[in-house]
Amino acid sequence: MKKPNLFIAGAPKAGTTAMYEYLRQHPMIYPAAKKEPNFFNDDFPRGAPLRPEQYLALYNGAKDEKWLLEGTTWYLASRVAAKNIHDFSPNARIIIMLRHPVEAMHALHSQNVYSGKEPELDFHAAIERDNQTGVRLPKRNGPPEMMHRYYFRVYSYCDQVKRYLEQFHREQIRFIFFDDLRRDTESCIRDTYRFLEIDEDFKPNVEIVNPNKVPRIPALQRFFQEPPSWLERVFNWSAPNELRRKRIRSLLLRLNSKPAKRPELDPSYVSLLTQEMADEIRALGELLGRDLDNWLENKPLDPVEG
Repeated sequence: MKKPNLFIAGAPKAGTTAMYEYLRQHPMIYPAAKKEPNFFNDDFPRGAPLRPEQYLALYNGAKDEKWLLEGTTWYLASRVAAKNIHDFSPNARIIIMLRHPVEAMHALHSQNVYSGKEPELDFHAAIERDNQTGVRLPKRNGPPEMMHRYYFRVYSYCDQVKRYLEQFHREQIRFIFFDDLRRDTESCIRDTYRFLEIDEDFKPNVEIVNPNKVPRIPALQRFFQEPPSWLERVFNWSAPNELRRKRIRSLLLRLNSKPAKRPELDPSYVSLLTQEMADEIRALGELLGRDLDNWLENKPLDPVEG
C-alpha cells in the first residue's frame, strides 16, 4: 500500500490550510482523502483513532505521484508525533509553518469560538481565564497538561521545532513563516515546490482559503459541540457511523456561522503578550537562524533575502 511521505505538521492558524490547498493541486502530489487525520499524535485526545489500514486507505487513489500529502496541524504541538512520523517514514519531508504567536493565539481563539470549543468570546478574558488554575476548561485540542495556559503552550514553538530537528535532517524540513506566505504567496509556493524537487512553474489557484468565521448564535455553537448526554445518545443511535456524525456536526456548525473580520486587539495588550513570549521568540530565531526582532516590535518580518 502507498504510504504518505510529505507532512504539514502545523502550527494551527499559521497558513497550514492554505498551503495544503496549494500543494494538493500540484499533479505530482496526492492528498489524503481526509484532512487532519490525527494519526500520529497519540497524546492528543480525540474520537476513535484510525486503524493503520484505515489510514493507509486514505491513499488508495494514488498513482505515480512523487509525494503523498498528509496535513494535521496538531502534530507540531504533540510530544510524540515527530518520532511517530519518523518511525513510519524516515525519509519524509516535513513542512512547518510559523506565525507571530500572539497573532496566531488570537486567530486560534476565534476558531475555537466558531467551533464551540471556547466559551469566552473575548480574547483577553480567555487568556486571563487560561492563566487561572482549577477552572473548568472547554473542549480543546491537546492533552490535559496543555490546558493550563493553553494558548501560550500551543505557540511555544521552540521545543516543538526541536523535536522535529532531533528526528529529521535539517534538509528534510521546510520552515515557512506566515509573513512570507502573506507577502509573496507565489514565490513562497514556488520555493516549496523547489524544496520538493517538483515542477516549480506549476501555478495553483491562490484564492483566499479558510477565512475567519464567527457563530451566528454562540450558545448554539457550543450546544452542537457538547450536547446534553440524552441528545448525544439519540444522535449516536440515529447516526451510528462516527464519520457521518462528524459530518453532520460540521454541517450544523457551518450553518450557524458567517464570515466576519476578526476584532482588532488593543495594541498595548498585544505588546504585553509579546513581551511575555519574548524569550521564546528570541530562542526560536537563534534556532532557525532568522532575525525575529520585528515580532518583538509587533511588525511583519523582514523578507528573507535570496
